[in-house]
Amino acid sequence: MKSILSIILALIVLAGYSQNVGQKNDSIINYTDINGLKQGPWKKFYQGSDQIMYECRFLNNKPVGTYTRYWPNGNKKVEIKYDSKGVGRAKIYSESGSLGAQGNYIDQLRDSTWVFYLGDKKRGEESYSMGKYNGSQKIYNSEGILIDDMNFKMDKMDGTWKQYYVTGNLKFQISFENNVRNGEFILYDESGDIEKKGMYKNGLENGTWQYFDSGGHLKYLVVYENGKIIKDGGLQKEKDEALKKEKENEGKIQDPEKFTADPEEYFKNSRTDY
Repeated sequence: MKSILSIILALIVLAGYSQNVGQKNDSIINYTDINGLKQGPWKKFYQGSDQIMYECRFLNNKPVGTYTRYWPNGNKKVEIKYDSKGVGRAKIYSESGSLGAQGNYIDQLRDSTWVFYLGDKKRGEESYSMGKYNGSQKIYNSEGILIDDMNFKMDKMDGTWKQYYVTGNLKFQISFENNVRNGEFILYDESGDIEKKGMYKNGLENGTWQYFDSGGHLKYLVVYENGKIIKDGGLQKEKDEALKKEKENEGKIQDPEKFTADPEEYFKNSRTDY
């Protein structure tokens, strides 16, 4: 009987103990309750070091307040501030201390708009819904110029994808539905003139495609059906002529890799008579 009472008493103590964990004035660190849930303040160190790896408070295994993770050199790596609804406002830093990204976490999954940086330049924006791409995704080059603008619906491309030249001019635009090319495709040259224009259906070229010269004048009308050319409109003839010219020029243009030790010799040997 005594042993049974001792067990019951021990369970009561443990139950009371777990109920108190997670309160503001707790002094116990790295505590897991009898249900296996993290409670109260937690602090971990890098192995064999007094450098903190992360520190946080937990309530029923969920972080509350501010979660901070550090690089081995002591600089802040991640800082997430959780509000009363459990939404975490996150900032992620490089090892040198510069801001690399910022956005929201919900249940440890990325949500809403995330912004990414490299140095002092914004390099990207991504929209999420519970960890999945959902909405626009933008990519910028090192000068901060937009070069890619895509749209997603729950991790699948859906909507218009636009890509740009470094000048800011549109390079192409294409439509997607459920991760498959569907709709109009337009390809532009750097000056803004259309090079090629047509429609995709279920990921394949379909219908009449228009091809233009460098001045923007119509050159060919090519008819496709489920990705196969039904009427080439002279396109194949141009491809054949380009291939013939390439074969004629074989050997006239030297491989630069053969002259890496003497670049001057490369230019001497690359003279052509055409």
